[in-house]
Amino acid sequence: SSDLGFHGIDEETDQSIRGFLRHEGLLAEGAPCIPFITDMTGAGEFGTEYLVVTKRMLVVLVPEDSSFRVVHAVPLSDLTELQIENRVGGGLMWASINDHKRLLLYYSNAVVKKLAALTKEVSDYLRKRKDDGEAELNLAPLEELEEQACPKCGRPLTETSRVCPYCTKRGAILLRLLKFARPFWPQLMTM
Repeated sequence: SSDLGFHGIDEETDQSIRGFLRHEGLLAEGAPCIPFITDMTGAGEFGTEYLVVTKRMLVVLVPEDSSFRVVHAVPLSDLTELQIENRVGGGLMWASINDHKRLLLYYSNAVVKKLAALTKEVSDYLRKRKDDGEAELNLAPLEELEEQACPKCGRPLTETSRVCPYCTKRGAILLRLLKFARPFWPQLMTM
């Protein structure tokens, strides 16, 4: 769909996620939530998962048939730490739940900026909660994150790229390179 909304998620998917969370009792009617699309599965392979942030919890969903399946539902009241671990080409998001570390999701470098912003906001919330005893997660900075998404498939693009690696026709790229190399073909043939 070329009509992509917040964080590369089309309006229909956004509403489906919200409806699913309400049906499962994980989101009150009218309560704010911010769904993030991630680009790797729990198996560490490229695919789609959703990380949904509400004022009360973090939820990881996977698309399943015409609905979703909850992989993790972490109440913020049980969360003691949220961290991202960047690695080559991507990373991991960890949650410490009642001081037990649990892997929430894998991600590629294409989504690191939004996950870093989310981690910062949640960490600020956890620090305030620890210091003051009471705090509320501020979702406003997360709503303001600007993200570029592929107009064809909706997957997030890196900050420096306007081309989706999933939708790129690799054969066309090779032909284009060969056209550029045409003046040098005689030299290439003698190598």
